[in-house]
Amino acid sequence: MWSAAARPDGFPDEIAYRIVNDQDTATRTLLAGQADVVTASHETARLRQFIAQHPLRVHVDAEQATVFMFLNVRQPPFTDVRVRRAINYAVDRGRIAALAGTEFARPTCQLVPPSVSGYRPYCPYTIDPDTTGQWKAPDLGKAETLIKASGTRGQPVVVWAFSDYLSEARYLVALLNRLGYKASLHYVPEAATYFTDLTNAPTAQAGIFGWFGNVLAVDVLSAIGCHFDPNPAHFCDHGVDAQLRRLANEEPANPAGTAGLAEALDREITNDAPWVPLFTPTYADLTSTRVGNYQIQAGQALLDQLWVR
Repeated sequence: MWSAAARPDGFPDEIAYRIVNDQDTATRTLLAGQADVVTASHETARLRQFIAQHPLRVHVDAEQATVFMFLNVRQPPFTDVRVRRAINYAVDRGRIAALAGTEFARPTCQLVPPSVSGYRPYCPYTIDPDTTGQWKAPDLGKAETLIKASGTRGQPVVVWAFSDYLSEARYLVALLNRLGYKASLHYVPEAATYFTDLTNAPTAQAGIFGWFGNVLAVDVLSAIGCHFDPNPAHFCDHGVDAQLRRLANEEPANPAGTAGLAEALDREITNDAPWVPLFTPTYADLTSTRVGNYQIQAGQALLDQLWVR
């Protein structure tokens, strides 16, 4: 334990953690009284039924992750920041969230996810942006104006994707075609092969990507650093890099004191638009009838704080 003073004693005498490959089987085990917590990572008919019948036993929590489309700033048409911003304005993040599963995706416009230290809501890429920082709807009018000014209509764009986000990628290809580009899909079924291929393809224009397991803002912000690999957007700003180094040095020991710097960097990079942030993945913890005192910290349930009758 890193700090006995920071965490109270647990309630259960024992925690048994079992890996069950089939989510529906795990849910049936919960309903049969043979499990107390089941983590659901994808939407199924059985999960929807459980949510409808037992809403107070469902706890939807944001992962420490951001799923996005990268835009290669060294390859046209994305060398032009107006085009990158236009794609951000045009994307219907609500539709993307629905494709990913409504219980498992929350629309976002920024790099830093809400369950991470240093997060401050920010969304300039929406109809009627306001201080809440929430995405409302796409602004196709603004997107089309920016693309027209860039003079890039008609250029070819290839969007990379793998099996986990194939539906989302198909939507993005259709959107790019609607905006006047000649877009097509480059599909690599296996995730491991996909990321290896991307590493070996520095001219890849755009593709689906994600960063998971972020604890601090710097964890995700560093992914667009000049010397970070992989950085498929190939974004490099030496002024941003200097601030990232400062954040990396200071944030781990003082997350609260560096929140302002993290927020400023998140906004600066979001405005430069090397990514099109799409959604924050979420998951659902399903609990049994004998469990209480459910708590979450940094995107994870505190299993030792559950009351178990």
